[in-house]
Amino acid sequence: MKKLSSCLILALFLAGASAFGHDAHTHGIARLNLVIEGINVEIGFETPLINLIAFERAPKNDKERQEVRNMATALRNAHTLFIFPPDAKCGQTSVLLKADVIAEELAYTANEHERGQENHAHAAGDGHADLDAEFVFTCQNPAALKQVEVRIFQAFPALKRIEAELVTPRGQKAIKLTSRANRLQW
Repeated sequence: MKKLSSCLILALFLAGASAFGHDAHTHGIARLNLVIEGINVEIGFETPLINLIAFERAPKNDKERQEVRNMATALRNAHTLFIFPPDAKCGQTSVLLKADVIAEELAYTANEHERGQENHAHAAGDGHADLDAEFVFTCQNPAALKQVEVRIFQAFPALKRIEAELVTPRGQKAIKLTSRANRLQW
């Protein structure tokens, strides 16, 4: 089941670049894929690091290391970035962050650490690094899921647009989000 959702998210990421007609690494733009499978909601998020922090390389000093820690903390608190309808009774299950600039101890929550998942760092060789994140939520009443408010723009103002693709029990959909139009609805 988990492997199937991960495959769906990967397929959506690969299809997303061509569906929206841009390269994977475009400053100001991120990609988000949401898959609802049973009681689980998996959100895949891919963005150039420059949309989240002021650089796309390993931190060089304490100020930059603190900026990375602040970014990782904000992303690990995914329940503040993705707001589900209260009736759905969704809770954050896990967060996995992958990027060169995030130290292994910052890249996963306790749940992933206990399961033994590893942080796999990666970045383009040309100094353009991306962050890949996977957020998993469990909902007690998934029938109440009809939308998600995406508040990630408030946390990261350099992010201007999110190109989202959804796979829900009601079908598939592509949506462009901005700070003013920030709801995924299906």
